Amino acid sequence: MNNFKKYVTFPPETVPHASRLKEWLLESLREMDFQDKGIFLQFLTGSSRLPPEGLSQLNPRIKVTLSCLFGQLHTADQINHILSLSDHTTQSEFAAALLAAIRGQLH
Repeated sequence: MNNFKKYVTFPPETVPHASRLKEWLLESLREMDFQDKGIFLQFLTGSSRLPPEGLSQLNPRIKVTLSCLFGQLHTADQINHILSLSDHTTQSEFAAALLAAIRGQLH
């Protein structure tokens, strides 16, 4: 997950809130432990492991989109590897929503 930013398509910086949500996502991923990172990958791709070559070989590539809903859990399309982020008031609320979304997949 070290090269996440390099191999992920994010919305353009000109999209409102895109740069803040990108930074919040990257910060949330840095704060996750190994187990939660695996759960995140499962949530996003349907597999808790990357291909042997890493993110560069993931097909399709991960794409991040922004939801028009505020304060909701983040969602993912596992077939197309699309992560849809909902805006939140603070980074801690954003991170909590991400953890709730990914951990909800386990139940």
